[in-house]
Amino acid sequence: MRAGVGMFAVALGWLVLGTHAFSVDSLKAKGVRDLRKILLDMKGSTRGIVEKNELVQRILDLQDTCLFNEDAYNCASEIEVTIGKPVTEKLQDLDCITYQTHRKPKVLIVLLHGHGANKEDLYSLTSQIIAQFPSLQARFIFPQAPITLQYGSYTWWDLDIGDLMSRLMQFGPRELFNGQSDEVMADVQTRIQNIIETQLSLLNLAPSQVLIGGFSQGSFLATQITLNYKDDFGGLAILSGGLYVPDKWTNLVKKKREGISIVQSHGTADPIIPYQQGLMLKKLFEDAKWNYRFIPFNGQHSIPRESIQALGNIAFSLQKQMT
Repeated sequence: MRAGVGMFAVALGWLVLGTHAFSVDSLKAKGVRDLRKILLDMKGSTRGIVEKNELVQRILDLQDTCLFNEDAYNCASEIEVTIGKPVTEKLQDLDCITYQTHRKPKVLIVLLHGHGANKEDLYSLTSQIIAQFPSLQARFIFPQAPITLQYGSYTWWDLDIGDLMSRLMQFGPRELFNGQSDEVMADVQTRIQNIIETQLSLLNLAPSQVLIGGFSQGSFLATQITLNYKDDFGGLAILSGGLYVPDKWTNLVKKKREGISIVQSHGTADPIIPYQQGLMLKKLFEDAKWNYRFIPFNGQHSIPRESIQALGNIAFSLQKQMT
């Protein structure tokens, strides 16, 4: 947003369109038809939007990242971006770090941290991926989970670690997640999906240009989103994950997705999510004959260099599909 009246208006909680400024309250007072027109004028997509409050939120997300133009918004060509530096911003009411390597990215990469970590955790992978693929044209998004455990520590949904450890000791790794419900993910699943929808609209990319991934709890969420999303993403990275919702995922994975490339890594000495859980998820994807690669490594609950390389390979292959 250019400095001056546009920036001042947004700072006061106003949405600037053309030569007019609307308060957020007046925006909410508009009808669905008017809201759809505003969104389309901003070059945004109304795809997948059902409720009025979703239209309002999509407009607010777009105005946060678009330049003000005296004639109209043109989000597709005038996104205000910082290239080569991390930016902290709020998307879908989640604190995020974004990082863009090129003004016109060809790949959207969304990485979700694990239980007890924060948005900074997986951001550290950015420099390693770019060092291996310096010509990668990507926009990275690292959302932070909404539930605070303690300072600097967050979770996507409440996890009873004590109960899980008790189940592990009593029933073994195969039964660790039996009975888990995906309903606990519903809120954050919707928020991440909305972030992806908005970013695809802004960047003029297709879902097939999305690489989503996560570590530990974040990988559960990334897998859940991939299996349930209406379109096929380009890639999924599962870093120290497991078969978190066995019954539902077993049914969903049968809907073979030809275009999705999956990389999964797991430490053979993982004390948090047992290696056997990783093998159960591996079997699920292999039986469904997805485009899949499994990377075992001698280690614990961590991310090996080989899986970072594999993640970068998927991203770069998605970029090459655009050329």
